[in-house]
Amino acid sequence: MQTAKRDIAVSMTGISKRFGPVRALENANLEIARGSILGLVGQNGAGKSTIIKVLAGIIKPDSGSIVINGEAVTSLTPASVEKLGVHFIHQDRLLVPTATVGEAVFLGHEIGLGPFVSRRVMERRAADLLKRFFGMELPAGTLVKDLTTAQQKVVQITRALAQKASVLVLD
Repeated sequence: MQTAKRDIAVSMTGISKRFGPVRALENANLEIARGSILGLVGQNGAGKSTIIKVLAGIIKPDSGSIVINGEAVTSLTPASVEKLGVHFIHQDRLLVPTATVGEAVFLGHEIGLGPFVSRRVMERRAADLLKRFFGMELPAGTLVKDLTTAQQKVVQITRALAQKASVLVLD
């Protein structure tokens, strides 16, 4: 059954990548439909991490095309892919340990009036988002370093959802 083009969030076609003599990807295709859950599985060395790094804008493919939310992209960076609505939750919890939960959720997208950041507003909104998305009551003034590993993951996912991610990639 073929998915209608408007229902495709990410389409990667003919992606190839070499690292010196090693062929990491050869004419790989990946299509992610909106509203779907997709697991990428395979043996070590199958190219799973490489295709994800290409999508994340961490490495540039040697060939192929990428379309995200209907927009053909020729060059991706981690910042540009996030602006297109694709967010990544990496195994390494890329959080600032001395930030509060509220600050971590809105890092890079701080809330306030003009040049002034409002920690109180960010903490209140973060608490609302945690409750809405996860049914979790986590004090948004808590420091990231004082959270469990699972709570830190929830904060990362909440950060992506707060930015209205259309695709969420969990590594």
